Amino acid sequence: MSGDNSLSFAARLALSEALLKLPDPQFKRLVFALNPPPGILPSDLAALGDRAAREFAVGFYDALGAGRDMEFAFKYACNL
Repeated sequence: MSGDNSLSFAARLALSEALLKLPDPQFKRLVFALNPPPGILPSDLAALGDRAAREFAVGFYDALGAGRDMEFAFKYACNL
């Protein structure tokens, strides 16, 4: 790391996996406690499928941004 607070690729993967495994009520309590800015997460009315789709997109583009090829990025995002 270069002195900033960003997470490594492996740390983001581990965090994404942990968040996806949370039961919905626990996930909602976590979101409430963190109070993220509007637009970062789907609304409370979003279906679990919407959350999964967003996690796929975030994982896919995280992998691409880390310099991985599209095939790896797709497989990585599918396994979140």
